[in-house]
Amino acid sequence: RAPAGRPALLEGLRRRGVPVDVARAAVDAASGGPGAERERCLRVAQGRAAKLAGLPPRAAAARLAAFLARRGFRSGDIWSALRAVGFSGILERGGGPDLPE
Repeated sequence: RAPAGRPALLEGLRRRGVPVDVARAAVDAASGGPGAERERCLRVAQGRAAKLAGLPPRAAAARLAAFLARRGFRSGDIWSALRAVGFSGILERGGGPDLPE
């Protein structure tokens, strides 16, 4: 399974019938905290950005943001990852992708 953010992991466990408190404890124990989730988002972004290299930068940034959002990463982590993989100029000009909250 592809790496996912904390909300997506919790939802997956909930769908499988795991009680919410048990799911939270399991995800907390396995996730390594907020810094680890941000790092996981960056690793996923780096891998996916390579596959989007042939697209115009604005389109690549939008697709990468949507991909990361579908994986359940938080918007703050997505923005950080987009900047880290080289889309900071696009984001600063206000032409970046719309991110879910």
